[in-house]
Amino acid sequence: MNNIELSAKKNEALVLIKNGDLVTARDRLEALVAVAPNNDEFWFYLGSVYGMLNELDSAAESFRRGLDISPGQCALYYNLAVTERKQGDWMAALRDCDESLRLNQNYAVAHHLRGEILREMHRYSEAEMSCRAAIDIDPAFAKAHTNLGHVLRKQERLEEAAASYKMALSLDPGDQKTRYMLAVVGGLDQPDTPPPEYVQGLFDDFAERFDHTLVNKLEYRIPQLIKAQVVLMLEGKGGRMLDLGCGTGLCGEQLSDDVDKIIGIDLSPGMLEQARAREVYDQLLFTDIVEGMKQLSVHFDLIVAADVFIYVGDLLRVFEQCADKITNGGLFVFSVESAAQDEQDFVLRPSGRYAHSLAYIRGLVNRYGFREEVCKEVVIRKESGRDLPGYLIVLRGSYEAK
Repeated sequence: MNNIELSAKKNEALVLIKNGDLVTARDRLEALVAVAPNNDEFWFYLGSVYGMLNELDSAAESFRRGLDISPGQCALYYNLAVTERKQGDWMAALRDCDESLRLNQNYAVAHHLRGEILREMHRYSEAEMSCRAAIDIDPAFAKAHTNLGHVLRKQERLEEAAASYKMALSLDPGDQKTRYMLAVVGGLDQPDTPPPEYVQGLFDDFAERFDHTLVNKLEYRIPQLIKAQVVLMLEGKGGRMLDLGCGTGLCGEQLSDDVDKIIGIDLSPGMLEQARAREVYDQLLFTDIVEGMKQLSVHFDLIVAADVFIYVGDLLRVFEQCADKITNGGLFVFSVESAAQDEQDFVLRPSGRYAHSLAYIRGLVNRYGFREEVCKEVVIRKESGRDLPGYLIVLRGSYEAK
Protein backbone atom coordinates (compact mmCIF):
# COMPACT_ATOMS: atom_id res chain seq x y z
CA MET A 1 0.00 0.00 0.00
CA ASN A 2 1.54 3.34 -1.05
CA ASN A 3 1.51 6.57 0.98
CA ILE A 4 -1.49 7.99 -0.86
CA GLU A 5 -3.52 4.88 -0.12
CA LEU A 6 -2.38 4.86 3.52
CA SER A 7 -3.40 8.50 3.92
CA ALA A 8 -6.81 7.77 2.40
CA LYS A 9 -7.35 4.87 4.82
CA LYS A 10 -6.33 7.08 7.74
CA ASN A 11 -8.81 9.77 6.67
CA GLU A 12 -11.56 7.15 6.42
CA ALA A 13 -10.82 6.14 10.02
CA LEU A 14 -10.93 9.78 11.17
CA VAL A 15 -14.36 10.19 9.57
CA LEU A 16 -15.54 7.07 11.42
CA ILE A 17 -14.26 8.54 14.70
CA LYS A 18 -16.06 11.81 14.02
CA ASN A 19 -19.28 9.90 13.32
CA GLY A 20 -18.94 7.86 16.52
CA ASP A 21 -18.27 4.49 14.88
CA LEU A 22 -15.32 3.77 17.15
CA VAL A 23 -15.24 0.00 16.75
CA THR A 24 -14.96 0.17 12.97
CA ALA A 25 -12.40 2.98 13.27
CA ARG A 26 -10.36 0.82 15.65
CA ASP A 27 -10.44 -2.10 13.22
CA ARG A 28 -9.34 0.13 10.32
CA LEU A 29 -6.48 1.61 12.34
CA GLU A 30 -5.35 -1.82 13.54
CA ALA A 31 -5.15 -2.84 9.89
CA LEU A 32 -3.14 0.29 9.12
CA VAL A 33 -0.50 -0.28 11.81
CA ALA A 34 -0.21 -3.89 10.64
CA VAL A 35 0.94 -2.72 7.19
CA ALA A 36 2.71 0.47 8.35
CA PRO A 37 4.07 -0.30 11.83
CA ASN A 38 6.59 2.56 11.71
CA ASN A 39 4.03 5.33 11.31
CA ASP A 40 3.75 7.14 14.67
CA GLU A 41 0.62 9.04 13.54
CA PHE A 42 -1.29 5.80 13.03
CA TRP A 43 -0.30 4.60 16.51
CA PHE A 44 -1.44 7.96 17.94
CA TYR A 45 -4.90 7.68 16.40
CA LEU A 46 -5.21 4.01 17.33
CA GLY A 47 -4.29 4.79 20.95
CA SER A 48 -6.86 7.60 20.98
CA VAL A 49 -9.63 5.27 19.77
CA TYR A 50 -8.66 2.60 22.30
CA GLY A 51 -8.93 5.29 24.98
CA MET A 52 -12.40 6.31 23.80
CA LEU A 53 -13.42 2.65 23.99
CA ASN A 54 -11.94 2.43 27.51
CA GLU A 55 -9.46 -0.23 26.33
CA LEU A 56 -6.78 1.42 28.42
CA ASP A 57 -4.00 -1.17 28.27
CA SER A 58 -4.16 -1.20 24.48
CA ALA A 59 -4.26 2.60 24.42
CA ALA A 60 -1.14 2.89 26.56
CA GLU A 61 0.70 0.31 24.45
CA SER A 62 -0.22 2.17 21.25
CA PHE A 63 1.11 5.48 22.55
CA ARG A 64 4.32 3.76 23.67
CA ARG A 65 4.73 2.22 20.21
CA GLY A 66 4.38 5.70 18.74
CA LEU A 67 7.02 7.05 21.13
CA ASP A 68 9.41 4.25 20.15
CA ILE A 69 9.21 5.66 16.64
CA SER A 70 9.11 9.40 17.48
CA PRO A 71 10.32 10.06 21.04
CA GLY A 72 10.05 13.80 20.57
CA GLN A 73 6.25 13.90 20.18
CA CYS A 74 4.82 15.78 23.15
CA ALA A 75 1.23 14.84 22.17
CA LEU A 76 2.08 11.14 22.49
CA TYR A 77 3.48 11.68 25.99
CA TYR A 78 0.44 13.76 26.92
CA ASN A 79 -2.05 11.14 25.76
CA LEU A 80 -0.07 8.38 27.44
CA ALA A 81 -0.27 10.40 30.67
CA VAL A 82 -4.05 10.81 30.22
CA THR A 83 -4.36 7.03 29.86
CA GLU A 84 -2.13 6.27 32.86
CA ARG A 85 -4.17 8.64 34.98
CA LYS A 86 -7.34 6.74 34.04
CA GLN A 87 -5.55 3.53 35.02
CA GLY A 88 -4.82 5.03 38.44
CA ASP A 89 -1.04 5.08 37.91
CA TRP A 90 -0.48 8.65 39.04
CA MET A 91 3.30 8.47 39.24
CA ALA A 92 3.62 7.23 35.66
CA ALA A 93 1.08 9.80 34.50
CA LEU A 94 2.98 12.60 36.23
CA ARG A 95 6.28 11.39 34.75
CA ASP A 96 4.95 11.34 31.19
CA CYS A 97 3.11 14.62 31.62
CA ASP A 98 6.40 16.20 32.74
CA GLU A 99 8.12 14.70 29.70
CA SER A 100 5.48 16.29 27.48
CA LEU A 101 6.14 19.66 29.12
CA ARG A 102 9.90 19.22 28.77
CA LEU A 103 9.31 19.02 25.04
CA ASN A 104 6.86 21.94 24.99
CA GLN A 105 6.64 24.28 28.01
CA ASN A 106 3.74 26.17 26.40
CA TYR A 107 1.51 23.09 26.20
CA ALA A 108 -1.47 24.40 28.20
CA VAL A 109 -3.44 21.14 28.29
CA ALA A 110 -0.41 19.33 29.75
CA HIS A 111 -0.10 21.91 32.54
CA HIS A 112 -3.83 21.43 33.18
CA LEU A 113 -3.49 17.64 33.26
CA ARG A 114 -0.52 17.95 35.61
CA GLY A 115 -2.72 20.02 37.91
CA GLU A 116 -5.44 17.36 37.85
CA ILE A 117 -2.98 14.58 38.65
CA LEU A 118 -1.37 16.51 41.50
CA ARG A 119 -4.81 17.37 42.92
CA GLU A 120 -5.70 13.68 42.97
CA MET A 121 -2.38 13.03 44.74
CA HIS A 122 -3.34 15.69 47.35
CA ARG A 123 -0.32 17.81 46.38
CA TYR A 124 -2.41 20.95 46.29
CA SER A 125 0.26 23.67 46.26
CA GLU A 126 1.95 22.10 43.23
CA ALA A 127 -1.42 21.51 41.60
CA GLU A 128 -2.28 25.19 42.00
CA MET A 129 0.95 26.19 40.28
CA SER A 130 0.20 23.92 37.33
CA CYS A 131 -3.36 25.24 36.99
CA ARG A 132 -2.12 28.82 37.02
CA ALA A 133 0.55 27.94 34.43
CA ALA A 134 -2.17 26.60 32.11
CA ILE A 135 -4.22 29.77 32.62
CA ASP A 136 -1.21 32.03 32.01
CA ILE A 137 -0.68 30.33 28.63
CA ASP A 138 -4.40 30.26 27.75
CA PRO A 139 -6.52 32.66 29.86
CA ALA A 140 -9.69 31.43 28.10
CA PHE A 141 -9.09 27.78 29.14
CA ALA A 142 -12.34 27.24 31.06
CA LYS A 143 -11.45 23.77 32.36
CA ALA A 144 -8.21 25.07 33.85
CA HIS A 145 -10.18 27.70 35.80
CA THR A 146 -12.54 24.95 37.01
CA ASN A 147 -9.64 22.75 38.08
CA LEU A 148 -8.07 25.69 39.92
CA GLY A 149 -11.40 26.07 41.73
CA HIS A 150 -11.25 22.39 42.74
CA VAL A 151 -7.70 22.82 44.07
CA LEU A 152 -8.60 25.95 46.05
CA ARG A 153 -11.70 24.21 47.46
CA LYS A 154 -9.54 21.33 48.68
CA GLN A 155 -7.41 23.92 50.51
CA GLU A 156 -10.62 25.38 52.05
CA ARG A 157 -10.07 28.68 50.22
CA LEU A 158 -13.73 28.83 49.32
CA GLU A 159 -14.03 32.48 48.24
CA GLU A 160 -11.09 32.08 45.86
CA ALA A 161 -12.57 28.83 44.59
CA ALA A 162 -15.87 30.61 43.91
CA ALA A 163 -14.03 33.27 41.90
CA SER A 164 -12.36 30.58 39.77
CA TYR A 165 -15.65 28.79 39.15
CA LYS A 166 -17.28 32.08 38.18
CA MET A 167 -14.49 32.78 35.70
CA ALA A 168 -14.92 29.29 34.22
CA LEU A 169 -18.67 29.87 33.85
CA SER A 170 -18.09 33.23 32.17
CA LEU A 171 -16.09 31.33 29.54
CA ASP A 172 -18.45 28.33 29.34
CA PRO A 173 -21.91 29.30 30.68
CA GLY A 174 -23.41 25.91 29.82
CA ASP A 175 -21.09 23.92 32.10
CA GLN A 176 -23.57 22.53 34.63
CA LYS A 177 -20.89 20.66 36.60
CA THR A 178 -18.99 23.87 37.31
CA ARG A 179 -22.25 25.66 38.15
CA TYR A 180 -22.94 22.94 40.72
CA MET A 181 -19.45 23.33 42.20
CA LEU A 182 -20.03 27.07 42.52
CA ALA A 183 -23.08 26.22 44.65
CA VAL A 184 -20.95 23.77 46.67
CA VAL A 185 -18.59 26.60 47.74
CA GLY A 186 -21.47 28.97 48.50
CA GLY A 187 -21.42 31.07 45.34
CA LEU A 188 -24.98 30.10 44.35
CA ASP A 189 -28.08 28.91 46.19
CA GLN A 190 -28.08 25.21 47.11
CA PRO A 191 -29.73 23.09 44.39
CA ASP A 192 -32.14 20.34 45.40
CA THR A 193 -30.14 17.78 43.46
CA PRO A 194 -26.90 17.75 41.43
CA PRO A 195 -27.03 17.77 37.62
CA PRO A 196 -26.85 14.26 36.12
CA GLU A 197 -23.72 15.13 34.14
CA TYR A 198 -21.91 15.96 37.39
CA VAL A 199 -22.69 12.56 38.92
CA GLN A 200 -21.98 10.66 35.71
CA GLY A 201 -18.68 12.45 35.11
CA LEU A 202 -17.56 12.01 38.70
CA PHE A 203 -18.06 8.25 38.70
CA ASP A 204 -17.01 7.56 35.12
CA ASP A 205 -13.65 9.18 35.94
CA PHE A 206 -13.46 7.17 39.17
CA ALA A 207 -14.78 3.78 38.00
CA GLU A 208 -11.47 1.99 37.34
CA ARG A 209 -10.05 2.79 40.78
CA PHE A 210 -13.29 3.12 42.78
CA ASP A 211 -13.07 -0.11 44.76
CA HIS A 212 -9.39 0.29 45.63
CA THR A 213 -9.78 3.90 46.74
CA LEU A 214 -13.04 3.57 48.64
CA VAL A 215 -12.43 0.21 50.31
CA ASN A 216 -8.68 0.19 50.87
CA LYS A 217 -7.92 3.87 51.39
CA LEU A 218 -11.16 5.30 52.81
CA GLU A 219 -12.18 2.17 54.77
CA TYR A 220 -15.67 2.09 53.26
CA ARG A 221 -17.69 -0.74 54.84
CA ILE A 222 -21.33 0.17 54.22
CA PRO A 223 -22.08 -2.91 52.02
CA GLN A 224 -20.79 -5.22 54.76
CA LEU A 225 -22.80 -3.35 57.40
CA ILE A 226 -25.92 -3.61 55.26
CA LYS A 227 -25.45 -7.36 54.83
CA ALA A 228 -24.91 -7.90 58.55
CA GLN A 229 -28.02 -5.87 59.35
CA VAL A 230 -30.51 -7.29 56.87
CA VAL A 231 -29.50 -10.91 56.30
CA LEU A 232 -31.28 -12.08 59.45
CA MET A 233 -34.27 -9.82 58.76
CA LEU A 234 -34.74 -11.48 55.36
CA GLU A 235 -35.22 -14.77 57.24
CA GLY A 236 -33.86 -16.79 54.34
CA LYS A 237 -36.75 -15.81 52.08
CA GLY A 238 -34.59 -14.51 49.22
CA GLY A 239 -36.73 -12.69 46.71
CA ARG A 240 -35.94 -9.75 44.46
CA MET A 241 -33.41 -7.03 45.31
CA LEU A 242 -33.15 -3.57 43.75
CA ASP A 243 -29.73 -1.94 44.08
CA LEU A 244 -30.14 1.82 43.65
CA GLY A 245 -26.97 3.56 42.47
CA CYS A 246 -25.33 0.16 42.32
CA GLY A 247 -21.92 1.54 41.34
CA THR A 248 -19.32 -1.17 40.85
CA GLY A 249 -21.59 -3.76 42.47
CA LEU A 250 -20.17 -3.94 46.00
CA CYS A 251 -23.63 -4.39 47.54
CA GLY A 252 -24.76 -6.83 44.88
CA GLU A 253 -21.73 -8.98 45.53
CA GLN A 254 -22.32 -8.91 49.29
CA LEU A 255 -25.98 -9.94 49.05
CA SER A 256 -26.00 -12.18 45.97
CA ASP A 257 -26.20 -15.36 48.08
CA ASP A 258 -29.13 -14.02 50.11
CA VAL A 259 -31.55 -13.08 47.32
CA ASP A 260 -32.86 -14.77 44.18
CA LYS A 261 -32.60 -11.89 41.72
CA ILE A 262 -30.79 -8.52 41.63
CA ILE A 263 -31.48 -5.51 39.43
CA GLY A 264 -29.07 -2.58 39.56
CA ILE A 265 -29.55 1.03 38.45
CA ASP A 266 -26.77 3.56 37.92
CA LEU A 267 -26.14 6.78 36.01
CA SER A 268 -22.50 5.97 35.20
CA PRO A 269 -21.64 3.66 32.27
CA GLY A 270 -18.16 3.21 33.72
CA MET A 271 -19.52 1.97 37.04
CA LEU A 272 -22.05 -0.31 35.32
CA GLU A 273 -19.22 -1.89 33.36
CA GLN A 274 -17.48 -2.75 36.62
CA ALA A 275 -20.74 -4.08 38.11
CA ARG A 276 -21.40 -6.25 35.07
CA ALA A 277 -17.99 -7.87 35.47
CA ARG A 278 -19.02 -9.22 38.90
CA GLU A 279 -21.67 -11.40 37.23
CA VAL A 280 -24.16 -11.12 40.11
CA TYR A 281 -26.78 -8.87 38.48
CA ASP A 282 -29.70 -10.22 36.48
CA GLN A 283 -30.31 -6.79 34.94
CA LEU A 284 -28.50 -3.44 34.92
CA LEU A 285 -30.20 -0.19 33.94
CA PHE A 286 -28.31 2.89 32.80
CA THR A 287 -30.49 5.73 34.05
CA ASP A 288 -31.36 7.98 36.97
CA ILE A 289 -32.65 5.96 39.94
CA VAL A 290 -36.12 7.56 39.96
CA GLU A 291 -36.60 7.11 36.22
CA GLY A 292 -35.23 3.57 36.50
CA MET A 293 -37.79 2.63 39.13
CA LYS A 294 -40.56 4.06 36.96
CA GLN A 295 -39.48 1.71 34.15
CA LEU A 296 -39.79 -1.39 36.35
CA SER A 297 -43.10 -3.20 36.61
CA VAL A 298 -42.11 -5.65 39.38
CA HIS A 299 -41.95 -5.21 43.15
CA PHE A 300 -38.94 -5.86 45.36
CA ASP A 301 -38.46 -7.59 48.70
CA LEU A 302 -35.27 -5.59 49.34
CA ILE A 303 -34.30 -2.12 48.09
CA VAL A 304 -30.76 -0.99 48.87
CA ALA A 305 -29.12 2.43 48.46
CA ALA A 306 -25.58 2.37 49.85
CA ASP A 307 -23.89 5.78 49.92
CA VAL A 308 -26.23 6.99 47.16
CA PHE A 309 -28.44 9.65 48.69
CA ILE A 310 -25.39 11.84 49.35
CA TYR A 311 -25.50 12.48 45.58
CA VAL A 312 -29.26 13.06 45.44
CA GLY A 313 -30.22 15.74 47.98
CA ASP A 314 -34.02 15.96 47.85
CA LEU A 315 -35.30 12.42 48.53
CA LEU A 316 -39.03 13.02 48.08
CA ARG A 317 -39.33 11.41 44.63
CA VAL A 318 -36.99 8.56 45.64
CA PHE A 319 -39.14 7.66 48.66
CA GLU A 320 -42.30 7.93 46.56
CA GLN A 321 -40.98 5.41 44.04
CA CYS A 322 -39.54 3.09 46.70
CA ALA A 323 -42.91 3.01 48.48
CA ASP A 324 -44.51 2.05 45.16
CA LYS A 325 -41.94 -0.62 44.25
CA ILE A 326 -41.46 -2.40 47.59
CA THR A 327 -43.41 -5.53 48.42
CA ASN A 328 -45.74 -5.58 51.42
CA GLY A 329 -43.42 -5.70 54.41
CA GLY A 330 -40.28 -5.52 52.25
CA LEU A 331 -37.05 -3.90 53.45
CA PHE A 332 -35.68 -0.53 52.32
CA VAL A 333 -32.06 -0.07 53.49
CA PHE A 334 -29.86 2.96 52.96
CA SER A 335 -27.10 5.10 54.39
CA VAL A 336 -26.88 8.89 54.67
CA GLU A 337 -24.32 11.36 55.91
CA SER A 338 -25.72 13.05 59.00
CA ALA A 339 -26.67 16.72 59.15
CA ALA A 340 -27.12 18.42 62.50
CA GLN A 341 -30.72 18.65 63.65
CA ASP A 342 -30.55 22.47 63.64
CA GLU A 343 -29.56 22.45 59.97
CA GLN A 344 -32.02 22.36 57.09
CA ASP A 345 -33.52 19.09 55.85
CA PHE A 346 -30.52 18.42 53.61
CA VAL A 347 -27.40 20.48 53.18
CA LEU A 348 -24.76 20.57 50.45
CA ARG A 349 -21.31 20.22 52.01
CA PRO A 350 -18.02 21.62 50.62
CA SER A 351 -17.23 17.99 49.75
CA GLY A 352 -19.85 18.20 47.00
CA ARG A 353 -22.08 15.69 48.83
CA TYR A 354 -25.38 16.14 50.66
CA ALA A 355 -25.97 15.41 54.33
CA HIS A 356 -29.51 14.72 55.62
CA SER A 357 -31.13 15.41 58.96
CA LEU A 358 -32.77 12.55 60.82
CA ALA A 359 -35.92 14.65 61.24
CA TYR A 360 -36.18 14.98 57.45
CA ILE A 361 -35.72 11.24 56.92
CA ARG A 362 -38.32 10.40 59.55
CA GLY A 363 -40.77 12.83 57.97
CA LEU A 364 -40.47 10.92 54.70
CA VAL A 365 -40.79 7.60 56.53
CA ASN A 366 -44.13 8.69 57.98
CA ARG A 367 -45.34 10.31 54.78
CA TYR A 368 -44.87 7.16 52.69
CA GLY A 369 -46.05 4.59 55.21
CA PHE A 370 -42.73 2.96 56.08
CA ARG A 371 -41.89 1.66 59.54
CA GLU A 372 -38.48 2.34 61.03
CA GLU A 373 -36.83 -0.92 62.05
CA VAL A 374 -33.22 0.20 62.56
CA CYS A 375 -31.48 3.55 62.76
CA LYS A 376 -27.91 3.37 63.92
CA GLU A 377 -24.98 5.76 63.86
CA VAL A 378 -22.17 4.47 61.65
CA VAL A 379 -18.91 5.63 60.13
CA ILE A 380 -19.59 6.09 56.42
CA ARG A 381 -15.90 6.30 55.46
CA LYS A 382 -12.75 8.22 56.21
CA GLU A 383 -12.49 11.82 55.06
CA SER A 384 -9.14 13.63 55.38
CA GLY A 385 -8.16 10.96 57.91
CA ARG A 386 -11.23 11.52 60.08
CA ASP A 387 -14.35 9.38 60.57
CA LEU A 388 -17.28 10.66 58.51
CA PRO A 389 -20.46 10.15 60.57
CA GLY A 390 -23.77 8.98 59.18
CA TYR A 391 -26.73 6.69 59.68
CA LEU A 392 -27.58 3.21 58.48
CA ILE A 393 -31.37 2.99 58.30
CA VAL A 394 -33.61 -0.03 57.72
CA LEU A 395 -37.28 0.57 56.94
CA ARG A 396 -40.08 -1.88 56.42
CA GLY A 397 -42.70 -1.27 53.76
CA SER A 398 -46.38 -1.05 54.51
CA TYR A 399 -48.38 -4.26 54.73
CA GLU A 400 -51.32 -2.60 53.01
CA ALA A 401 -52.34 -4.22 49.72
CA LYS A 402 -50.80 -2.56 46.64
